[in-house]
This record gives sequence, structure tokens and C-alpha cells, in this order.
Amino acid sequence: MNWDRVSELHESCLDMPSHQWKEWIDKQCTYDEKNQGLDTMVLKLLKSSSKADAFFSSLHKNIDEDLGNESEEILLQPGDKFDKFRVAKEIGHGGMARVYLCSRDDGQFEQQVAVKIMKMKGNVEFLKDKFRQEQQILAGINHPHIAQLYDGGITPEGYPYIVMEYVEGQSIDEYCKEKKPGFIELMRLFKQVCNAMQYAHNKLIVHHDIKPANILVNKEGNIKLLDFGIAQVIYSQEKGTHKADSFTGTLKYAAPEQFSSAPPSVESDIFKIGLVFYALLTNKHFDYTKVAEGRLESEIRDAIQKVSLRSGTIGGLKEKIIREDLTAILSKCLANEPEKRFLSTSEILHDLQNMLSMNPLHSRQPSMSYSLTKRYLRNKKKVWLVTFFNVALLIALVFWISQFIQTIKEKERAEFLLAFVFDIFESADPELRQGATVTVVELLENSIEKIDIIENRPEFQSELYHSTGMILTRLGEWKRGGELYYKALDLHHGFPDSRALQISRAHLYRDIAAYHRNLAETAVADSLIILAIDLYSKNLSQIDPKDIASAWNIKAHIARIDARAEQGLEYAEKSLEILRLASDTPSWELVSAKANMAAALKDLSRFDESLQVSREAIKIMELLGAEINSTRVMLVENYAIALGQTGKTTEAIEVQQELLDMNRRLYGEGSPTYLITLFNMAGNYYRLGEYHISDSINLMLFDVYMEKFGPANNYTLSVMYNLSNSFYSQRKFEKALDFQYRVLEGDRVNFGDKHPFVAGGYYSLGLTYMELEEFEKSRKNLFKSLDLYKESFGEKHHQVARVYGRIAELYCRLDDAANCSRHFDRAYEIAMDVIGEEHPITKAIINRMEFYEKLLSAI
Repeated sequence: MNWDRVSELHESCLDMPSHQWKEWIDKQCTYDEKNQGLDTMVLKLLKSSSKADAFFSSLHKNIDEDLGNESEEILLQPGDKFDKFRVAKEIGHGGMARVYLCSRDDGQFEQQVAVKIMKMKGNVEFLKDKFRQEQQILAGINHPHIAQLYDGGITPEGYPYIVMEYVEGQSIDEYCKEKKPGFIELMRLFKQVCNAMQYAHNKLIVHHDIKPANILVNKEGNIKLLDFGIAQVIYSQEKGTHKADSFTGTLKYAAPEQFSSAPPSVESDIFKIGLVFYALLTNKHFDYTKVAEGRLESEIRDAIQKVSLRSGTIGGLKEKIIREDLTAILSKCLANEPEKRFLSTSEILHDLQNMLSMNPLHSRQPSMSYSLTKRYLRNKKKVWLVTFFNVALLIALVFWISQFIQTIKEKERAEFLLAFVFDIFESADPELRQGATVTVVELLENSIEKIDIIENRPEFQSELYHSTGMILTRLGEWKRGGELYYKALDLHHGFPDSRALQISRAHLYRDIAAYHRNLAETAVADSLIILAIDLYSKNLSQIDPKDIASAWNIKAHIARIDARAEQGLEYAEKSLEILRLASDTPSWELVSAKANMAAALKDLSRFDESLQVSREAIKIMELLGAEINSTRVMLVENYAIALGQTGKTTEAIEVQQELLDMNRRLYGEGSPTYLITLFNMAGNYYRLGEYHISDSINLMLFDVYMEKFGPANNYTLSVMYNLSNSFYSQRKFEKALDFQYRVLEGDRVNFGDKHPFVAGGYYSLGLTYMELEEFEKSRKNLFKSLDLYKESFGEKHHQVARVYGRIAELYCRLDDAANCSRHFDRAYEIAMDVIGEEHPITKAIINRMEFYEKLLSAI
């Protein structure tokens, strides 16, 4: 199929009403084009890509619903003033936008920029919000081979625009046609493209429109990558921002999966990089639709054989090997299935460097002859004729040396880590600190300072950041722990890819996912845990099954937080299945999986089943012996919670008293896990209505957490939240308000103004003010809570249903029967759709509906 022709027709149609498309395309297409299905393809693409999706790339995320259907645009002439710029000339236009060369006109300093003004307009306030979101992503890009984004906004008429660095140069294909660079020079340029893309991918951004026109070569002969316009954050698709039936980008340089509505990805970027590389080498476009199944490599090989490498230093055997290497690299880039492509652009860079330095490629099947040929080409001036025996001896020697070096590296690593730990604890020595004691958090903060200044050991730095982050998150310092996780991840992206690195990165993604789960940022958490599971799945033969099982456990927990209880149970069962297939023998990992499954059943209100699974786990635990460890503690904790939820509160308290003894022996009385058990025990006393005991425990915990962690720590806030609930239940509303405001302020400091925890804070205030009959304050807080929950989760969420139910109750108390009925109907509709009739929230809504219906009918 002629993709240039498809692109030409597609772009022409963008400027006409949709009802005219079919008739116009039918007239334009020849008989042969119709036989090839070209007219059908154009119509399919037009229907699957809204104009708005294709136009303002920085507002790519489903902005089409808010854009108008007019084809108006702003036309500027040389000399016109636009914002703080004076227009010099138009330098380009297409179906999406016009681009103008402008100079700064406010007298502050001289500057030339390119201003891109979109042809479509829409709701100004909506577009401003969307632009600010995208600007936060793109403003962080600062790379010598990426054109800088300076500014942007929305004109008063509603037209989006962006201000970017003006790059004076030629597109890379035009540059190659005119300058005819040699092979080595072409490789230099292409490596710059890969470097720029790897930088963006490390920032979790995909370009999504890589093509020669967006790759310029400036006057200095260096690359500048343009138009991150339809760039997307890699993980944003998990938040529902990718529209399944949308198509964006350039048709000629589209990856196969884009025609199946796949979201943007690193893999699709890699495919486009391959298309550009192929076109620069062969001066032809690679049309993968014409390649028969299984013929990809041979088609590429045939094309590469005709390429002139244009270098006097390449010839003979070396040229033959380079052609084979180019075939391997392009075949991996252009694989039809995304999972068969390079994992990252850093892999492409490594293979390009290996090709030029005559080292074996990772993308080629290893073989003795290939490795020896490469070695010969690297060292042919020094190579002497050797016998087969000497070659075998050399191979054995190389193997032995590699093992020895590995042993040395492990020894160095152990010595380095031991010295590091000794240094940390030495700094905490009371004698050195003149008698002052050091808290655990202070000790960790001291260690972070030392990690920051480690030089020339990025692997160790990453490992130490990761480990310290894990400890801090377990101490409740989630925000600080998360910062260290991301420091470790930043270092990770600079390491050469390997199996070991993939597994290490999977561990890191898993722990970062758990961190975001703790913050109730479930969309981000789910995206990351999927990445972890994917990496584990690619390396199943190299990992312990408990690693991937733990990842499924986290995914189950995320689903439970989102009130997707059935999926939570499914993922928990998946974790259990992996461990059962791996081994029939009892293990602590099996106990952990059972415990997680029991928690999922508890969330489904299937308390009897939850207790049964907990008992099964306890039997396995008994077979393992009397060892007290973290898994035993977690299981018994969940078992106690399940007892409490099934009304067996007294029995739950007895189990928790035994659990306190376990925690004391394992961790000590001041440990977070010991205090968590006390926290849960207080909850059971609260259920029994023994508020004096629950309040005493919680107030003691409050004092401990305030001293250990301060007022904004998550543990401190959780205790204050429980105290506010207890005082609310005792109708001590003024005391409840005091703690509710403290919790709200702490959550705003920790998580920002729009977090679901903050929405929960406004919800609690709304209920308390309702009981105080301060109905206007109640209304403001409840609607604030509703807006934040909807912004975080969308309309269809159990928390949204819960708030609608309470708003309905407020209107009922105000004798506003119409609003009362309307909001109860909405609450019931959402709850039934999202969580079903048996969920406690749905039952509570139904009970309130029935109560207030009787009350209002009696008035």
C-alpha cells in the first residue's frame, strides 16, 4: 500500500466536513487503489482519529471532545505582533498547525523562536488546564539533541500554541541527500537520535511521531529532535488517558500495533527509529505491509546488500560483518510484534557501538565463529596463526578469567558495603556524638548523605538508595522512601541492559508500585506493577517464583483499594497458583499468599471463607515450626482483623494480645509493627463500644508517634483519624473536628491538595458539620470531597457513591425532597454499577434511602 498516498488523502480530508469524506475519497482513488483497499484504510483512519487528537499534540489526551468542529485558524503576516513576539515569516504549515519564525519584541533580550499555532480551537479554560499538565511533562526535558520547549498557552480566541527553540537546519533525510555523509558520520548522527530518545524514555515520555521531518541537523552538524507534541507519559495510559479508538502520528511512520489502537509505547518509538534508520541507509521507505510472514530478516538483508557503506576504511570481511550486523539491528527494531523489539534505545546504542568497535551484538544469536571473527577484526594486526588447541585453550582461559573477575567483583562489593555500613554506625556512636542518641530516621538520613557522595559506583548507589527507601517506607516515611526509590531508578536507566539488570529493575518497579499503592495513587501503582510483572515474566528461568508471586500480591492489593474486590481475589489466587506450581512443600511464601487471599475474601465480605483460608495458612505455618517472622505476624494480624469483621471481636482481641507478644519478641515494643497491632486492637475495642479503652490506646499511640515521627507522618495521621472517628461516634463533635482538621492539613502537606486522602478529610468534616447542624459548612465540605474524588477516580467509583449518599442525607435534613431523592438515586446507581448490592457501602446507601423515604413521607 502506498502510505504517502494514504497520508496525502488523510490530510486533505481533515479540512472538510466529515459527511463529505466518503464521496470525495471515492472520486480521488483510482480503480487499482480501491482494489488495494486504500480508500477503506483512509476512511478507517479518519473515523478512528478525531481532529483534536491529531491537532494539538501537547493536548493529546482525549481533548477531542472539547474542541470545536470549525476549520478556522489564526493567520499571521510578517510584522504582526503575537504575545511578546514579532512575526518574521511563516516557516511551515500542515493539516494540524502553522509554524512561524518570531523574534522577541518586549525589549528584555534578543531571541528567535518558533511559534506553532494550532488550527483548531476549543474551551479556553479546559485547554489551559490540559496545557499546564503537558507543560509539566515537557518542561523537564533538557537535552542537547532535543529542541527546548519554552512556553505555550491558549490565545483569547481559544487556539492552543507552543513556543519552542528555533532550529536552523535541514531534516535529516534532506541533509543526507545533500551532504552524502559517510557511513561513520551517519552512525554518529543516528547515535545522537538514540541518545535523545533514551533520555526522553528515561523521563517516562514517548515521542510517538518520530520521522525524518522531526529530526533536524543544525549548522554544527548535530541532531535536534523536534515536536514532542504528541509525546505521552508512558504510564498515563493506565489512568485511562489513551482513547482506544484514536490514531495519532504520521501514517507513513506508524508502528503496526497503532492500527490496532494500541497505546503509545517505547516499543512503537523503537519501530519508528528503525524505519528512519532504514530510510537513511537505503534511501527507501520500508513498507512492512508487503513483507510476507517469516521474511522480515531476508527482506532487510537484501536491501542492506545494495547499500553503499561510503567509507574507505570499510571493506572485505569487515564490510560483510557490518552488513550482517545492520540486518540484525534493523530486524529487531522492525519486528512486527512489539515484544520482539529492543527493550530500550540504550540497547540499540550498545549494539551500534559494538558494531563499530567489532564487538558481538546482543541482538544476534551468539556463535563461536561470529565471536572469533569479531575478535579477529578487532585485533587482526596482532593475530598470529594459532592451532585449534590454542584456540580452545584461549577460550577456557577467557572463561576462567571471567569467573575470577566476577568473584573479585563480588568480593569488592561485599567489602564496599561492609565499609559503608560500618561508616554509618560509626557516625552514630554515642562517644563520637558526645553522648547524644540517634533515632533510626536520623541514622538513615545520615546514610543518605553518604550515599549521595559515593563516586564512580552507580550500581552500589542505586542498590543503597533502594534498600534505604525500603526501610524508610516501613517506618512510615513514605514520601522520603519514595524519593530514594526514584533516585535508584534514575541511576538504573544509565546501566547497560542485561538479564540481571531487568530482574533488579523489576524488584524496584515492584517496590515503587507498593509505595504508590500506600499513597492510594492506584493508577500509577498499577502501571508500575504491570511493568514489574512483565520483566519477571521475561526472566522466569532466572528468578525465584516468590518474586513474581509478591508482585501479583501487590496487584491484588491495588485492586482492593480501587474497590475491584473480585479482581483482587483473582490476582491473589494467581499469586497462590504460581507458588503451588513451583513447589509442593510448605513455605513461608505460601503462607503469605494465603494470608493475602484471606484479606481479599475479607474485602468481599466473605468473612467465613476468609477465616477458613486464614486457618489453612495457620496450619501450614504450624508445619514450618515455631519460628516467629514477619510472614507469621502478617498472617496472624490479618486473621485477627477477619475475626473482628465477622463480629468475633473478643476473640480477635485475644489473638492480638498473643500477636503483641510475637511483635515484642521479634521487633521490640517500640517497633512500628508492635504499634500497628496496638492500633488494630484499639479498633476492635472501638467496635465493642469500649471507647475509653480504644481512646486510651490511640492517645498513647498519638504521643509515641508525635515524638518519633512528628504530626505529618502517616502513622500519626492514621491514629488521629481513628480518634476523630471515635469522638464522632461518641457525639463529641468539637473534639472530632479538632482531629479532622489536623488530619486534613497533614494530608495536604504530604500529598497535595487534590489527593483522595484529602477528599476523605473534607468528607469527614462534612459529616461532623451535618451533625452540628451547620448545614452550609457541611454542604461545602461534602461537595469539595465529591469534586476531588471525581477528579481522582472519575464518576464511577464507590467513594463517589458514598459522598452522593451523604449529600442526599443532607438535603433530606433540609427537607429538600427533590434533591434528596435525586442524589440518593445517583448514589444507588453508581454503587450498584461499581461494587454491587452486597457491598457494605451499597447496603448503607439503601438503608439510608429507605429511612429517609419513610421520614419524608411521614412529614
